[in-house]
Amino acid sequence: MKDMNATSEPRSLRNFGELVTVRQVAECAQVCRNTIYQLIKDGELRAVKIRGAIRLNRDEVCSYFGL
Repeated sequence: MKDMNATSEPRSLRNFGELVTVRQVAECAQVCRNTIYQLIKDGELRAVKIRGAIRLNRDEVCSYFGL
């Protein structure tokens, strides 16, 4: 069984669809979700709400974080 607490390479956002979740961005950028929400609030990252769920454009996020 895999140790979920083991340090490993961050996943790449390129493996996800065009729209990604706050959680996916936070995991790949290795920051907390609150950081992503703050970047959205500050206008640093653009996001859309789809049926109440926040989604971000994968390519814009990769460009912003250099992923």
